[in-house]
Amino acid sequence: MIIGFIGMSHLGICHAITTAKKGYNVIGYDENYENIKNLKKGNISFYEPKLNEILKKNKKKITFTNNFSEGKNCDLVFFSKDIPTNKKNQSVYKEINNLINKVIKNLNKKTIFIILSQVQPGYTNKINWTKKNLYYQVETLIFGDAVNRALYP
Repeated sequence: MIIGFIGMSHLGICHAITTAKKGYNVIGYDENYENIKNLKKGNISFYEPKLNEILKKNKKKITFTNNFSEGKNCDLVFFSKDIPTNKKNQSVYKEINNLINKVIKNLNKKTIFIILSQVQPGYTNKINWTKKNLYYQVETLIFGDAVNRALYP
């Protein structure tokens, strides 16, 4: 089984690395070239207890990439990109919507697509994906305990 994560921020990185620890092959995708370059070197841009150690032990199970054409091989894909906010602290969805549309064009129609990001209620209804293969999972990671919460949700 191959599991993809879209968005290599705290949320996506923690889930991708802990998913590899559970024995799955993982694709971690991000549009930011520098972010992917650093992850390929084993450099994580934040500190989370045990995360670097888990990455080192499971690096062979994870592919970090800027090219999501490999997404067609994923059985599950989690959309884990942080939702940007404006000056009024309101979610801004234009960039997220564009990225979701870009990603689903590369997925196999049987792929399970899971929104892991914090979105407004009813958001998944607007996504052009087979509804029986589209889910929302509540994001519950907490800085400092993210590894434990990702391993044992």
